[in-house]
Amino acid sequence: MHRPKEHKSHSMALDLVKVARPHVDQMVLDLVTERTFTRRDFHETAEGQCTVGSPLDREIIERARKAVQAPLAEATEDVAHILADSCDTKVKKRTPLTKRTLKATH
Repeated sequence: MHRPKEHKSHSMALDLVKVARPHVDQMVLDLVTERTFTRRDFHETAEGQCTVGSPLDREIIERARKAVQAPLAEATEDVAHILADSCDTKVKKRTPLTKRTLKATH
């Protein structure tokens, strides 16, 4: 975790982006390896910008969601446990996102 710099309060979110980035990068590499793109997958705006069109945009969003779900869940629970350990009172460490505690008992 990083301390917020002047006027920036999103440092923990940026830490989670660092966790997600390699998984999204791999997802993009897999996508461009597996798929043949067509002209209809993209759209050019009036300003000349090229954007991803539908339904490719939905496919990318869904693939990215699946790619980062587990790594972000683990990182989020790890941070919650670090914060719990730093409390003066006992805080139960739960793992509702990954179900790690439940898996460890079986």
